[in-house]
Amino acid sequence: MERILVTGAAGFLGANFVRALLHRGEEVHALVRPDGDLWRLEEIRESIGIHAVDLADVEPVIDLVTRLRPQRIFNLAAKGGHQTTRDDRLRAVACNVLGTWNLLEAARQVDCLRFVQVGSSTEYGPHAYPLEESLRDQPTTFRGATKAAATLACLQAAREGSVPTVILRSFSVYGAWEGAHRFVATTIRAALGGGEMRLTKSGFRRDFVHIDDVVRASLLAARAEGVVGEIINIGTGIQTSNEDLVHAVESVTGATIRVQPGTYPSSPSDTGHWCADIEKAGRLLAWRPQNSLEEGLRLSVEWFRRRGEPAGRTGDVRGDGGS
Repeated sequence: MERILVTGAAGFLGANFVRALLHRGEEVHALVRPDGDLWRLEEIRESIGIHAVDLADVEPVIDLVTRLRPQRIFNLAAKGGHQTTRDDRLRAVACNVLGTWNLLEAARQVDCLRFVQVGSSTEYGPHAYPLEESLRDQPTTFRGATKAAATLACLQAAREGSVPTVILRSFSVYGAWEGAHRFVATTIRAALGGGEMRLTKSGFRRDFVHIDDVVRASLLAARAEGVVGEIINIGTGIQTSNEDLVHAVESVTGATIRVQPGTYPSSPSDTGHWCADIEKAGRLLAWRPQNSLEEGLRLSVEWFRRRGEPAGRTGDVRGDGGS
């Protein structure tokens, strides 16, 4: 058994990571926002340590890490969405940049065996070919810029030898515990409940990767040799358009989804080409995604049906990028 700290544990990614680590028999500690909604953790809260700490406040972060002395840290905390106001941008910097720096500073105080930073494909910016890790970052969104800044902090810590860090850049993650406002979740709920969806104009594409594959890659990265200081893409290498994703959900559910195409405005991250080059993940982690899009959607539909999520709500969908 190892002591593991997971930040952003109350979120979509975090809820899945915490459960996977519990399944492996680890001692799991969940760092959550003081004002965070813990609905995803209610079923397991007696099995984990929950710590309400603001990552932007360095002293409490250092106090928690030095007290717990975790062997491995998974940093999943991130301010998502597209920041359009000054307050939103300040919160994104506080969480994504300062929060990561504070956590690295705390990790320097203990014998941390591995620090896994889960970044985002939005750090790259759009290109007309598969995104590989050697590309210069050219983010077109504020969120992508803050995640790229966090990556630089992690790389610096790895280079100076103070924290053994590896950065995983996830692409468009979907699956269990996904927020109801996100693309795949909204599409599934429309299929199950007969809701209507507003969609962006045709042609936007993403690399959709199932959460179980992202978790598995991260667990491998937490122990693999020769990955410290590396950036590794976690996607499928296959891109799917928004409209084809809708058709795939229809195929899995047997339902017909009423779509209003072109009625939702595009966002800065929308592009006609977006997929991962995953050669490096195969070479360094011996990892490839195990779930096809069809299988991943089937798992997601089963989860929504088990949870009995409210159905029939109208969804706004733009198919935005990495988690």
